[in-house]
Amino acid sequence: MPLTAVAIYEDGKRYVVDITLLPSPKAKLSDVKIVCRECGCDMFIRQSLAVRPHFVHNTRSGGTKKCSMSDGGESETHRTCKVAVRDFLRKQTIYQGCKFDFERPLGEDRRCDLHVEFPDGFCEVHEVQVSPVSLDNIKERSLDYERMGLSVFWWLAERVATEDVKQWLFDRYGQFGNLETRIQPMRVD
Repeated sequence: MPLTAVAIYEDGKRYVVDITLLPSPKAKLSDVKIVCRECGCDMFIRQSLAVRPHFVHNTRSGGTKKCSMSDGGESETHRTCKVAVRDFLRKQTIYQGCKFDFERPLGEDRRCDLHVEFPDGFCEVHEVQVSPVSLDNIKERSLDYERMGLSVFWWLAERVATEDVKQWLFDRYGQFGNLETRIQPMRVD
């Protein structure tokens, strides 16, 4: 359930759209074809009082082609945390002038939660983890990003921050973000 999609305008121009930056997304995109960044299938906007606006695959127009963006794996909490991380970073002096991109495809089978590109071209990946995941999964994703030449930063919910995960992240990167308290270099005793 992505926060980004490709908008195709009548003149054929295509733009990646970040729904979190649109004040009235349904009104703003009412006359625009919206497709998935990954599989190209049609999408529509879903929102309610309790659910942040996000893009959803339109299964009536041809399915999802086994797209990883349609697996329903992102909870409302996860989407909210991704936006909170982006908003927090945008307020930090070091991130002034940066481009922020949710769910950016990287390589053939990897998509990051938040990609940040600095004005000088340096890029970092921010991963938000709110549900339990194994240390092996975190290592695999981190090392994949490193092989792509990307700096990696993890944001963890308390219930995900097991001792082995915290120790590995601290040993590897010197810090990680705590979603409950925002960024804090976390020391492992």
